[in-house]
Amino acid sequence: MFAITSLNNIFGLKYSDNPSCVIIPVPWEGTVSYGGGTSKAPEAIRQASCQIDLHDYDFGSLKNVNYLEEDARIIKLNQQAKDKKNLNELSKKLDVLVFELCQKQKPFAVLLGGEHSISLGG
Repeated sequence: MFAITSLNNIFGLKYSDNPSCVIIPVPWEGTVSYGGGTSKAPEAIRQASCQIDLHDYDFGSLKNVNYLEEDARIIKLNQQAKDKKNLNELSKKLDVLVFELCQKQKPFAVLLGGEHSISLGG
């Protein structure tokens, strides 16, 4: 299950008890057609996020955004999908898992992938 710690924050923000949104990393690349590496995107984005300016003149400053730890179940499904056996079944399991994770986040979740198909579960 996800854990929230100060080590896995995004944008250099600290954990908030009242987040405006929760970012769920989904390191999945089960159906990519060329090459690979999209499963590494959520972590790369999180690491680079501290260099983003958090102030917007129209919307104010970004704050109260929580970033969840990568879920071991998603990582395992992604590893199983590499040989492309049972890819449809694994994709369905991912969709259900992502849907369940999104339902637990208040006020809403933002998915950070991975490939485009992760949004089916959201």
